[in-house]
Amino acid sequence: MTECDASPRPLISAHRGGPEGIHRPNSLEAIHAAVQLGVDLIEFDVRRAPDGSFVIVHDAYRDRGARDRGAERPPSLRAALEAIRGTRTKAHVDLKETGDEVAIARMCERYLGSDGFFLTTLEDESVRVLRAKMPHLAVALSLGKVHPLLAELFPSGRIARCSPTMLAVNHHLARAGLLRWAHERGLRVLAWTLNTPRQIQWAHNEPRLWAFTTDRPRYALSLRDPAPVRHPTAV
Repeated sequence: MTECDASPRPLISAHRGGPEGIHRPNSLEAIHAAVQLGVDLIEFDVRRAPDGSFVIVHDAYRDRGARDRGAERPPSLRAALEAIRGTRTKAHVDLKETGDEVAIARMCERYLGSDGFFLTTLEDESVRVLRAKMPHLAVALSLGKVHPLLAELFPSGRIARCSPTMLAVNHHLARAGLLRWAHERGLRVLAWTLNTPRQIQWAHNEPRLWAFTTDRPRYALSLRDPAPVRHPTAV
């Protein structure tokens, strides 16, 4: 996938399923709710579990077993993809580790097709590997974890070395000039993670933005697609 669906308004990505204080982040419940809500994209984090399977979890995962029987095992990548398959929603797959990029991408492609998902990663090497081995897929280099943020404001060298198809950018960095910089070079930008009304309104009003992630997808959708006004039927 080299291009996702074009839209005159930024696409909305439900961050970790967009739990909105109702569901556990990165849970199947959150993913199912986001699908039912009709978001454009659902973001979730992927790691390899100790048993070798791929699971949906943000932080490093260890199977605590008998030491913590109350711990809930993260959902599998397979289950998350099955929840999205056949819907209009696309998967926004955030890779949290290196080494399994191609295996994860192949599983996603098997369930969703090459145009049903895209991948994001902080690691230049992960982008490079995916672009070399699966050049038909959309892969975004994530920027904005380095401090100070302005250290990533001009990523020309990194982009030249790994050739991402787009960028996933901390929204502060996007507003500091990186969005304009990327737009001038023909790179699509996804901004993360916008949660306040002011931030979400900015995203909706920014024509250069391709997509943004939010923990409040219901609110973001309500601003973008307000309910039609019903007029009383004439007597």
